[in-house]
Amino acid sequence: MSTSDDGTARIWTGSAPSQAGATIQPQAGVSVCDGSFCNFDKNLLALASANHNAYVYDLRRLDEPLHTLTGHSRAVSYVRFLSSQRLVTASVDGSLACWDLPYQSESAGDQVVPDWDGNFSGNAHLRSGKDGVKAWRRFVGHKNAKNFVGLTVRPEDGLMASGSETSTVYAYNTHWASPIAKRDLAANASQCWMQCLPEEAEVHSPLVGFNCRKQFVSAVDFMPASCQAQQDFQGGPLLAAAMSSGTVKVLALNLLPHQEPSLSESSEVREQ
Repeated sequence: MSTSDDGTARIWTGSAPSQAGATIQPQAGVSVCDGSFCNFDKNLLALASANHNAYVYDLRRLDEPLHTLTGHSRAVSYVRFLSSQRLVTASVDGSLACWDLPYQSESAGDQVVPDWDGNFSGNAHLRSGKDGVKAWRRFVGHKNAKNFVGLTVRPEDGLMASGSETSTVYAYNTHWASPIAKRDLAANASQCWMQCLPEEAEVHSPLVGFNCRKQFVSAVDFMPASCQAQQDFQGGPLLAAAMSSGTVKVLALNLLPHQEPSLSESSEVREQ
């Protein structure tokens, strides 16, 4: 799938596609900033739009969105699924938002919403379609007012991570609105909750040093829990963070054994 400033998202099929298999246009003339397929439901995809909204579509019916997510005050830059009923969005309004997506009851056609444990119960204030869906929780702490700084999720742990328009990367958990950990990639490791792995875990591009006075964290990505390298690693979740200066650093988020893992003070990354 590709998204474009021409206001469309295109789905490409085949080994060497010459034309799009489907074209989606949430709003004519408004840029589509990002798109994501759902790993938990093959029929769902989400789009981020510059019109401050995000959209969820059913691949079996692309003529109109299944859900419209309205609430950000500026362009939505990224969308990522935590489950088939939970979506995370990032925006240049400086926030992340987690949305509970209504689930269509097959028997009665009522809108029901899953709780954290996956159970379903009625919830009158959530609606699909043109009426929109309200955000379940917002997350703030990182700085983001202009650039796209990345978004990644790790559904197994309810973790999210975002870059920022500073040299700091932030980690969030869906249970808390504030960051549970942060790492200033330009600071000494001893001053941060998150620390880098040894220098061999860093990757440098030919752009290193370019515009370094205004460098920011431009992309982030969690290694999937199912990845063999993550399973072999003797530590917490691995996170790659890219700087606009051309440097990629690998971080590991670990938990102190004497603390509850859900507390922000317990989150620390140690050098390996």
